[in-house]
Amino acid sequence: MATVQDRIDKWAELEIRWDTQINYNIILRWYNKGLHIFQKYLLEYASGLLNTSVRFNNIIKGQDEYEFPLWINNVEDFYSIIQLRVAYKLDKYWQPVYKVCRPIDFGEYNIRPLKNIPDTGDVKIQGGQQIWEPALWKRISMENPRYVFISKNKIKIFPTPIEDVPMWLSLAYNFMEKPVELNTDENTLNLPWYFFDVIDDYMSYMLYLKENPEIAEPYLQTFQTTLHDNIYWLNRDQRYSEENFANLSYFYKW
Repeated sequence: MATVQDRIDKWAELEIRWDTQINYNIILRWYNKGLHIFQKYLLEYASGLLNTSVRFNNIIKGQDEYEFPLWINNVEDFYSIIQLRVAYKLDKYWQPVYKVCRPIDFGEYNIRPLKNIPDTGDVKIQGGQQIWEPALWKRISMENPRYVFISKNKIKIFPTPIEDVPMWLSLAYNFMEKPVELNTDENTLNLPWYFFDVIDDYMSYMLYLKENPEIAEPYLQTFQTTLHDNIYWLNRDQRYSEENFANLSYFYKW
């Protein structure tokens, strides 16, 4: 592959004969929009396989709320968590002992509504459970840590760390590529290069939508078909299956 501009020029020669007839500012916006749609579909169907990265942070004794460790410059745009691991202690070699930290789902909560309990300013207790903390059917422990989102870029983990551990948090996540420029090398994009025809099809659709909307529908269908095929064939096992249908004739004998 080459640069984004090279792709746009080749596309223009196919669609409108001469690349000198295009407005790069407009076409680049179409390119980025198509790339954004493509990535969202990829990450929904192939999470953990494409556009992945891992970041680490340190544990702080007594602190249970942490921002995602994405403050570093030039870090990709966060999309979704693949796996969060927490280390509450070190082994004898001073290496973090990681446990998978799973999200807390609403359906897991085991909190009964309060009855007429006077508000004395103290922590309210109902049925032996503190109502301001999650009470789950399955016990939370250092062997079974959990987390919840408390804001768009901050999580709260349970249980609260009881000691400092370096590199305690290991966050594997999916990210979205930042918008490209004309001089961006397509090889630097963390995407399968042989699927970039979906970008060409999207730009063609946008061209006809703006110039000849009455004939744009077939180009939309072409784009959607290409997008579907690229996703469908991404990780499909192409090996021939030698399995046969079960012979159920025994159950249907007179």
